[in-house]
Amino acid sequence: AIPIILGVGIDSAIHIITRIKDENSLQSVTESTGTGVFLTVVTNVVGFGILIIAHHNGIRSLGQVMALGAIMCFIASIVVLPPVVAKFIERRNHDKIK
Repeated sequence: AIPIILGVGIDSAIHIITRIKDENSLQSVTESTGTGVFLTVVTNVVGFGILIIAHHNGIRSLGQVMALGAIMCFIASIVVLPPVVAKFIERRNHDKIK
């Protein structure tokens, strides 16, 4: 489960970082790219969330971990990542001016 969660999180982060670098704006992240990442996460949560209704405890816990992990990756990608990337871009631009 961990490699899949990491893969989803890294994929979302790559899309967001690329968009920020191309647009030089955090607003584009919340508009179009954020919507795409959200739909990806919703698809994963629904797909893995179906496992929660399984009778087998191992499959049920896998569904819970995967759904929660996808949601946490989304929160990290939308809330935490854009300000961090913006700070690095700001620092890089400031260093170029000097």
